[in-house]
Amino acid sequence: MNAIFSNRLPRRALALATLLVCSFSVQAVQQCLTRGPGTYGSVTVSGCADDQAHGVWNPMGAAQFPPSIPWPYSYEGIGLGVNENGAFACSLNFSHPINTSSIRLMLEGHQALDVLSISTSTGPYTPVPSDISALPGGVSPGPLVISGNTIVGTEMISSGIVRLTNNVPVTITSLTLQENTGDLGTLIGVCFDDAASAPVPAPEVTAVPTASEWVLGGLALLCGMLGMRRLAGRRSQA
Repeated sequence: MNAIFSNRLPRRALALATLLVCSFSVQAVQQCLTRGPGTYGSVTVSGCADDQAHGVWNPMGAAQFPPSIPWPYSYEGIGLGVNENGAFACSLNFSHPINTSSIRLMLEGHQALDVLSISTSTGPYTPVPSDISALPGGVSPGPLVISGNTIVGTEMISSGIVRLTNNVPVTITSLTLQENTGDLGTLIGVCFDDAASAPVPAPEVTAVPTASEWVLGGLALLCGMLGMRRLAGRRSQA
């Protein structure tokens, strides 16, 4: 019986561990905002509502272009400062925390006078050179560059991918994009993993009953009385 139980125990432990891993590991899928606010995978995104009269186009894609003009870019997203000059901002809010390392911002049509700043739910973000990489299939030939706490284009229209790697929290719940446009705005594609890491449950603490000093004193007195009674009984028998 003990041998059978000991043989089954490792198998049961392995099965239980597998079940726990499957329960707490959520398969994340990369989502990109192409339809404006709404539900993408397991996360609902609000904010950055379409307001073309004030320079915010969300979504901005082939459907917003005249049929006679083919959509030139490899993605669709948010247009900030489109056909406008000035300061424009919009905030994206996520229904649950998302992994900051999974965020990917794609920029097209970003020119020298277009200045982009980024904030998360923890405050303003300071970009670093390692955040920026080339955009595969990018139409705008110039690279993105960092100027202080902002991202700007070069003399030509610029494109690139921006990631958030500089001392950021593991997860965030909001992302704010602010653009001061001088060259009619930027197309910004926002992508992220729709599932954050599952929280690790806190260990369950079981309270250990303790006896007060009065209870301990009473038990000691009771034991003493029982001992004296037994001793008296033995003497009477003698």
